Amino acid sequence: MNIWKTAARNVSRQRRRAVLLGGAVALGSGMMVLVDSLTGGMAAAMKANVTAANVGELYVAGSVWRENGTASKRLDDESTLAAVMADAGLKVTKSLRKTSAETTLVFGSKTVRLGLSGIPWDGASSALGEPQLSSGNLDGMKDASGIILPKDAADRLGVKAGESILARATTVTGQVNVLDFVVAGILAPSGGDMFTSAYARLEKVNDLVNLPKDGAQQTNFYLAKGGDLDAAADAILAGLRAKGAVVADRVKTSADPMANGGPGEDGGLPGMSLGLSATKLEPWSGTKYTISTLDEVASQFMTPIMSIKSIGAIVFVALLAICMVGVVNTFRMVLLERTREIGTMRAMGVKAREVMRLFLAEAVIMTGGGSLFGMAVAFILMPVMSMFESAGGGVFALFLREGHLYFQPSVSGALSCVLLTIVAGSLAALFPARQAAALQPAVALRGI
Repeated sequence: MNIWKTAARNVSRQRRRAVLLGGAVALGSGMMVLVDSLTGGMAAAMKANVTAANVGELYVAGSVWRENGTASKRLDDESTLAAVMADAGLKVTKSLRKTSAETTLVFGSKTVRLGLSGIPWDGASSALGEPQLSSGNLDGMKDASGIILPKDAADRLGVKAGESILARATTVTGQVNVLDFVVAGILAPSGGDMFTSAYARLEKVNDLVNLPKDGAQQTNFYLAKGGDLDAAADAILAGLRAKGAVVADRVKTSADPMANGGPGEDGGLPGMSLGLSATKLEPWSGTKYTISTLDEVASQFMTPIMSIKSIGAIVFVALLAICMVGVVNTFRMVLLERTREIGTMRAMGVKAREVMRLFLAEAVIMTGGGSLFGMAVAFILMPVMSMFESAGGGVFALFLREGHLYFQPSVSGALSCVLLTIVAGSLAALFPARQAAALQPAVALRGI
């Protein structure tokens, strides 16, 4: 007897029941594939946005101890870092120097507290790529005083592209400095402006915080695709220590990336804006290096993603459990309806294990077909859902790619979902299948 051919014919005979059961399975499988792809896309979009906002994936900052008993964040000794990077043989695609300042922007009678990141600019180009602007243009960054503001900050100040603003910040020597900037452009709401950071030319921000024009507080690196950030950070840390440099402990920095007094002695991650530290520091000589990675910055934003994934998994398990109950009930009804048929098959020489295999094959066809259909529908829905543009910004925008939902489907994950559904359906059908196999031909022919 051809088990699969017979099973397919039997399923087609009970089409309505098969459609109902397969539809329930398709709903659960499709939802799980959608949720898994969405959370994967959210994580990828979030990391891309964080990378863009911080201009890099691996951050090495420096601090020096001042005579007045406080720390000043600046990377004075870059030669040691360069030697370590060369010795480590890391595959770095791009590096840039960066200075950050916590500023108070002033326009007329309005003020806004805002992080300001100074990065190298070559005319209108920088490591930011081509950020989307709601107004203005990047040509304004050819001017030494050009600044790009996030839209929220620009709205609160009431400033427009082309207008001048004042920026007040504390220098590395503890004084207060004020410089004027010209708004070159205003960033459109996106995941990248989640950090409400403004961007200006490195030499201008250095001037604001009283660093040499060719100085910097940190160096950011982009690794080659697939590079292990943690391994790279550990290699740099080990190399610096081998050369006798003072290095901050990475275990402390990864606990709470956003906490004040973290990786940078002035507070905050090297990739983020700076704050003030309340932690008492022990003095040191020379440059003290701090190393952190994109993963450490992004880890705190993974909580909502994992929550969505967990909710999706719970819903999938609940639907799978309902489907398993449906499989049990379906095949118990099949057993009652086809008792005489089973008796005839047994009388004609069909073995008990073949009867059991027939029931299990029918369960695989129903659950597997429904699961594959649900997966196909999910893959069709993904590009459709990605077409809708979100009008909002803020935190939710961090998980979007250019204002759109981004799905990152995993074929292996989708197939695992299908396999899990088939296994669960087969286990649910196992008890009725064993009952069918245990029927004695004579008894079954009497319809008992």
